[in-house]
Amino acid sequence: MNRFLKNITNIFVFLLLFSCIERIDIVPNEAPEIPYVNGFIDNQIHTQSIFLGYLVTFSNNKNKPATGAIVSVSDDLGNVYPFVDNGNGYYTSINPFGAQENRSYQLHTLIDGDSFTSTHQILNKGDEISNFLFKEDEVDKINSEQELENYKGITLQVGISNTEKKKHFYIYNIVETYILDAYRQPINSYYRRCYLTDRTRKFVLHEDLEGGYNLDLQFINFGREFQYGVSYELIQYGLNEDAYHFWKQVKDQSESTGSIFETPPYTIRGNMEASDRSKQMRGFFGVYSESKARIFTSQYDLSYTWPNSINEQECYPPRPFWPEAYCTDCMNNDFTSEKTRTKPSWWP
Repeated sequence: MNRFLKNITNIFVFLLLFSCIERIDIVPNEAPEIPYVNGFIDNQIHTQSIFLGYLVTFSNNKNKPATGAIVSVSDDLGNVYPFVDNGNGYYTSINPFGAQENRSYQLHTLIDGDSFTSTHQILNKGDEISNFLFKEDEVDKINSEQELENYKGITLQVGISNTEKKKHFYIYNIVETYILDAYRQPINSYYRRCYLTDRTRKFVLHEDLEGGYNLDLQFINFGREFQYGVSYELIQYGLNEDAYHFWKQVKDQSESTGSIFETPPYTIRGNMEASDRSKQMRGFFGVYSESKARIFTSQYDLSYTWPNSINEQECYPPRPFWPEAYCTDCMNNDFTSEKTRTKPSWWP
């Protein structure tokens, strides 16, 4: 299942709920349900995934997955790729497949008797990631007490070497995995070491008009994750121009300061068209090319360290305080929901 799709769906649903221009005053139990789609296929041969759900109006501020729909993807050669309902709104292709360069694809959905089809989407082959690096850095930011504070950390950087002078559009997602140790356990204890993965870092959009670039992606504060080692996986998707402008609208609203109503709201319509013009479906179906890169680092690559005194304070606090739960079992933590005792196959 595409974890990036799950993360971006959460952002997308929130924005669609709060970006409607029309105001509808209704009883919450009678709120109309507007279907929406969030998904894409890429150029990798694997099981593809699409999410379908319902939006309701601001009056009851809920959304829910759409089940029982008929979903398929077709191409301009007449090939049809049916999808199956996996529950919770996720539909996956029955057979693995991947989009091909310069081929055109459409998403077809039949939901509650209403038929919706996406506009034609063509796979534009993006360039492979040339380099994925980090640099030691520091920035001044407003902290939780609304005071200006200096933060040390790293800035992740991506580079692409492209000599072709034409527009390229990209979206980046960063996946962080790091080691957490149960400080009160012996080194070789079953409960000592876990691997935690965080997929919630913001996505980054970029438009390349120069034929290659080097881009600062994200600043990451120095913290616990650097103590024993941290991996950053960069997932790059090459977009077409329609997809780029759609996700730029989503990103612009998600990063607006204060209330989202402080800027003039606009409708994020997407590219789904109904056979019955009185119906509507929100969201976007895209066809993207994928490229990945990974780097590893730790405090030993940097000029600052994570002091053991922090572990001592958390795991051996003075009475009457109790140690943090993770100190005796690394799985007992709320740092992230995705955690395992099993060392990933790609971990050095």
